[in-house]
Amino acid sequence: MRKRAGLTQRALAERVGTTQSAIARLERGVGSPTLARLSAIAEACGLELQVRLVAADDHDWSLVDRRAGYHDDERLQRLQNAVSFVGSLREAGERSRGEPA
Repeated sequence: MRKRAGLTQRALAERVGTTQSAIARLERGVGSPTLARLSAIAEACGLELQVRLVAADDHDWSLVDRRAGYHDDERLQRLQNAVSFVGSLREAGERSRGEPA
């Protein structure tokens, strides 16, 4: 947010009433800022922090669980199939645009 707003760490710190070193620590992922602090930082960068609750979606984890049972050779074959499929899609797109393959 800070860089997109064109602010230095020092300038952002001044806007939110903290120190440059505190901003540096947050950017390094040290500590857990409060929601109020995050909101103040977003506002100082010309943004608005919005928090919302949504239903949990465990779809990705169910895929991980399912694929965890695959043997190495099966994983490799599935990866090779995916690479081949993507290559076929790329070639079809190039043909449809009249580009050489």
